[in-house]
Amino acid sequence: MVIPKGSEQPLQTAVARLLGYSWPRQTGSTFAYCSPLDPDGLDKFADRDGIVCLHSAKGQVAAGDRLRALLASAMD
Repeated sequence: MVIPKGSEQPLQTAVARLLGYSWPRQTGSTFAYCSPLDPDGLDKFADRDGIVCLHSAKGQVAAGDRLRALLASAMD
């Protein structure tokens, strides 16, 4: 399951994933009547320190470019 594709709010979901957020069911937590989520392949887009530069900076890609790449990958 690709989260942004199945989301009612794909932009907000994509931003959360870009900042490194994972849903509990993606991290191995279990809940009654809920199956675990398969990996969505979007972890590679998450920023390691949770800081996403709006404009490109030394060694960083601009947030808009990173967000577009994440959404393009999620919608495939």
